[in-house]
Amino acid sequence: MTEALPLDSFNALDAEAAAARVRSWLDCGWWVEQIVAGRPYDDLSAVEAAAVEFWRQTTPTQQLEAFAAHPLIGDVDALRAKFGARAQRAQAEQGQILGADDHTLEQLAAGNRAYREKHGFIFIICASGIAPSELLQQLQRRLPNDSVTERETAAAEQEQIMRLRLKQALTSSAGTSSA
Repeated sequence: MTEALPLDSFNALDAEAAAARVRSWLDCGWWVEQIVAGRPYDDLSAVEAAAVEFWRQTTPTQQLEAFAAHPLIGDVDALRAKFGARAQRAQAEQGQILGADDHTLEQLAAGNRAYREKHGFIFIICASGIAPSELLQQLQRRLPNDSVTERETAAAEQEQIMRLRLKQALTSSAGTSSA
């Protein structure tokens, strides 16, 4: 994971460096552009408010772009292969999955395949602190939804993920935590 950056340092980054930072919170081109263009931010709550406002303005296509940047829940090998340096963050966000038994991992893999086949995008959930068995239950509960409902649910989950990442990425000033 990238070390948290003081807000004043974030505000001072050139656009390319700022975009790279913001992309780690939520990887949607239009959204990243809006956050970067909105600088400078006065405080952390202003960054979060802008992030939420812009996310809620995204189109379904833009939401799918952000979803595509996520690893599959429970697919540790794919995390390493697809996300390289970001795999550590994904593993931290899905940390409890590493302790899952083989049966649960197999069920998650099968559920993920069925979910993607039905809805056209991967299962998105804010997995932080959720046991593997609960992740599986949530996947199974959401799988029967229609795809519009499920995209909206996934977008709400994506917002939660983005908020967590943003809070971990910025501090109010040098040496001060945002939490």
